[in-house]
Amino acid sequence: TDGYPVHVLGYHAAGDGGSPLLRWSSASTASPSRLSVVQPTGHSGAGRWLDTQTYDRVDVRMFGAGSGAGPDDDAINAASAYAVAQGYGTIVFPQAARGYYAIEGGIPLCGQMRYTGVGGVNNALRAVGSNNPLFLASSGASIANVEIDHLSFDGQGVGIAGYGTEYFAASHIHHCNF
Repeated sequence: TDGYPVHVLGYHAAGDGGSPLLRWSSASTASPSRLSVVQPTGHSGAGRWLDTQTYDRVDVRMFGAGSGAGPDDDAINAASAYAVAQGYGTIVFPQAARGYYAIEGGIPLCGQMRYTGVGGVNNALRAVGSNNPLFLASSGASIANVEIDHLSFDGQGVGIAGYGTEYFAASHIHHCNF
């Protein structure tokens, strides 16, 4: 029935931050999207579940980060790319299942973006592997309006590759542990 509501408990797993309220539209042929349009498996033609909410943030768990299954770089980078493409201004790092997000190859920072931890002390980013930085950028690239807050960093002696403080314009890091 058109307009029938369904509350989803998660994207990958219950409680992962992907919990939209969806409504059925039998006429919709919109392209599937991670957050806003769901096409039922095996269903072709018209008919989609459409998200009724408006977002301004992306939860990295919706992309598989923090599950403890392996490094979280790809999932975090996918969340970041999605946030940029949708014009969202915040990437959220809630408590990770294993107590930290494993960063193996680095996370490219995006300008005009807030990276924030929520939900307690288990929102740490930890470099894993050998000599891998937590954050990446092309040397000489300027990043403006980056805000990093309420995160803990365990760089294992490695920091932000390619960045000196001169490359951050109007950016802030606060309420973080290093």
